[in-house]
Amino acid sequence: MSSFCGTSVIRIVPGEVTVPTVWVQALMLSPGNPKVLNNVALGIALAGRLVEAICLLRRAVQHPQATVQVRQNLSLLLAMKGDVEEAGRLARADLPTAISDNNIAFFKSLNESSAP
Repeated sequence: MSSFCGTSVIRIVPGEVTVPTVWVQALMLSPGNPKVLNNVALGIALAGRLVEAICLLRRAVQHPQATVQVRQNLSLLLAMKGDVEEAGRLARADLPTAISDNNIAFFKSLNESSAP
């Protein structure tokens, strides 16, 4: 199954180790469901396809039923990609200041430790 995200096509293979077949089936039945998009995106991220996972989570957060969890997962993946500023904006949108500041500091430390 392929899903369009912007101008790119995201390849989702049933039975792929990180994307269980049941999630792919759920995505076919409910393509805009933010919870399903969240689960599929995290599976794709675990497969090392971070840009595609972020693309799916961006779609998920646009849905009116998107949860804090979906937005914070997007924040985490953005931070992993190195976009700490956008990750911080998302973190601050839902979390108390102390928690979001702690998350942002953690994101920055991850990026500093992975820098060449």
